[in-house]
Order: sequence, then C-alpha cells, then structure tokens
Amino acid sequence: MTQTKVELIDAKNSVTISGSTPSLTIGDAGAEDTKLVFDGNAQDFYIGLDDSADDLLIGLGSTVGTTPMLSFTEAGAATFKNVGTGDDNPMVLTLQTGETDIAADDVIGKIAFQAPDEGTGTDAILVSAAIQAVAEGDHSSSSNATSLQFMTGASEAAAAKMYIKSDGKVGIGTDSPTRTFGIGGDGVAALEGSSNALTFYDSSA
Repeated sequence: MTQTKVELIDAKNSVTISGSTPSLTIGDAGAEDTKLVFDGNAQDFYIGLDDSADDLLIGLGSTVGTTPMLSFTEAGAATFKNVGTGDDNPMVLTLQTGETDIAADDVIGKIAFQAPDEGTGTDAILVSAAIQAVAEGDHSSSSNATSLQFMTGASEAAAAKMYIKSDGKVGIGTDSPTRTFGIGGDGVAALEGSSNALTFYDSSA
C-alpha cells in the first residue's frame, strides 16, 4: 500500500506532503463549496470550487463567489475580471518574456489558436491562427520597436499574413510596407459592394 505522510512543522508554520504519489484532497464529493484561503494582513485571497456552478474560482476575500478575479468553467472556458469598482479599472492581461537581451525577430508574446483534438489529424491539428509581437531590432534604452503579426493557416501551420509596424504602417502580404497601407503579392486590392466593385491595381500590372 502506498502511504502519504503529512508533517506539520510548527517552527516554520509549514506543511509538507511527501510520498511516491502525494496528494491533497479538499472536500468529500458532497454538494458544498470548497476552498483554500490565503489570510493576508490587508487582503485575503481564495482558490475555491463553486459547487453550484462547477466553476474553479480565484478571488478576493474568503468566501467562494465573492469578487472572483479568475474563473474556469467545467469545460475550461476562462473569465478574467478586474474587481476594482472605480473609474479607469480595465481588465489588463500582460504577456511577458523573461529574455534579458531582445534582438531582431525575437517573439515577445504570442496568442495561438489550435484544435489539437481534431480527429482527422495532420493539418487539422496544427496552429490555425495566431497573433504575435515581434521585435523589429535590438531593444535598448531608447528603442523597443515591435511589430504585431497576424497569422492564419490554410493547409499549414499559421504563418504571418498581415503586419502592423512600429511606425503605424500596415502591410498585407508584405512585412515591409513603405506607405501607411501596403499590399504585397499580386498587388491588387478590391473594395466590394453589393452591386459594384471598385478595384485598385498595381501601377506596374
């Protein structure tokens, strides 16, 4: 029989769980909320299960469901909330890299979209689309020039198709637009209407 040992070390006010497969279970499968509370000096935080909604919550206070800041549904959908009630309290999600020497083409942050459990496999389970922030050059005390790249896939891992450069220029099909809005590839842009289309062609076409 595998044994799990729980030790309470009073001198350090800590709990150690050891063994070959250590685990900690909170609750007895009954219909009640369960929680782990962090009792702070000025503010308490909790991690808890809202049994009525089957949601996992992280929030302020010591009561499950009170001012939740992050919640996960049973299916895995996540909700973030800034619980500040005053003006100018938006929800901010910051993606940070731990790199200490950012160079050209380094990806600083990325959001990717994927369906890895798609049964047909192959192309279907590749990253389908993504948005990433890419350094345009070495970052320094006077520069953090960065582009946003919008990536999509057709029968491939998602690749960059549209770019917003650090100077505000936008490129579709080109990663180096020379004007405010640049189109690469076949050099054709069409504005489609319900009955007529206005099409602009590259002057060299």
